[in-house]
Amino acid sequence: MDKILTAMTMQLGLLTLLATPTAASAQTLYHFWSAPQNLALEDLTGDGYSDVFRASGSNWYLSESGTESWGSPINSHNDTLEDIGFGDFDGDGQTDVFRSTGTSWQVSWSGTSSWQTLNNTDAGDTDLLGWRCFGSVGYVLCDQVPDLFFEDFDGDGETDVFYADGSNWFISWSGITDFDLVNTSGFRPHNANGDLSLLFGDFDGNGTTDVFRSGSQWKVSYGAWSGWSSFGMAGSNASITQLSIADVDGDGESDVVRMGGNGSRWQVSYSGGSSWSTLASSRTEVVDDVAWGRFDRGISDDAMRTTGGQWSVSFGGTTSWTYLNTSGFRL
Repeated sequence: MDKILTAMTMQLGLLTLLATPTAASAQTLYHFWSAPQNLALEDLTGDGYSDVFRASGSNWYLSESGTESWGSPINSHNDTLEDIGFGDFDGDGQTDVFRSTGTSWQVSWSGTSSWQTLNNTDAGDTDLLGWRCFGSVGYVLCDQVPDLFFEDFDGDGETDVFYADGSNWFISWSGITDFDLVNTSGFRPHNANGDLSLLFGDFDGNGTTDVFRSGSQWKVSYGAWSGWSSFGMAGSNASITQLSIADVDGDGESDVVRMGGNGSRWQVSYSGGSSWSTLASSRTEVVDDVAWGRFDRGISDDAMRTTGGQWSVSFGGTTSWTYLNTSGFRL
C-alpha cells in the first residue's frame, strides 16, 4: 500500500494530512482507505450468475449477469464501496450488503431493502475499517484498512464475519452472534504496517473457508480454527499482492493464481498444492485489474476485466477474452 507523503491531498476518497515533523515530536499522517476496485461482482439476484454492482455515492446500481444495462437504481443508499461489505447472511442464495455504524452492524437484504439491524451485540461495535499505525523517519504513519471479512467458516450457506485483533481470531456466525474466539494467532489480514498478509479460500473442498498465508512455504488454517498446516501445500517467493484465490478448475477447491512478476502469463497452483503451471499465456493483467465471478453458471470461477469501454470475461481464467458488455465504468 502506497504511503502518500503530500500535503492536503484528496483523490478518490484518499485524504492525507501531513504536518512538518520536529525533533520534539513525531507527526501523524493518516491514509484513509480507498477500495482497490470501483465495481463489485456479487450475485444479488440469486440466479447463479455474478452481477456487477456499482455505488455512485447517492445510489446503487446493478448490471444483472454483467450483461444488462444499469437501468434504474436498486437503492438510494449513499454508502460507497469503501463503506460496505458483501455476504449472504440469511442463506437465501442472494448476496446482501453490510455496513457498520460504530454501534451496530446493518444489512440491506439483496441490496434492495432499507438498512436493517443485523447485530447489536458487542461484536456490532466493531467497525468495518480499522487503523494500523507505525513509526517511519520522524512520522507516525496510520493506514486505514478493512478489519472485517466475510466468508462461510462453518459451511451452513450463511456468511460469517471474521475479525482478528492481533492476538486472536474471532467469528460472528451468520453475522448475528457475538464474537466466538476460534483461534489464537498474531496474524491479521492486514499486518501492523497495513500490508495485506492473509487470504481466504476453501483449499480442501469441504465447504468451509480456510485462511491462507503466503511465503516460501504456504500454510493454511482450516476453517480458521486449526493451527497452521503446510501439509500438501506448495510455496513461492511471489508476493501475496501477486496472488489471487479462485477455483479455476471447478473441483470445489480453491486454487492460487499468480498475476504479475512472472512474465506475460498467469500461473496457477491447483488447490494450493501443485507447482506452478501456466493458466493463460499473453496475460499482463495484475490482481487489481481483474475480478472473479461466475458468468456462465459453470463450475469454475471466471475472470472479468474492464478495458477500453468494454467488459470482457475469460472463462475459468483460461479462455481468450470474450465480450460481456459495453460500459465506461472500470474495476
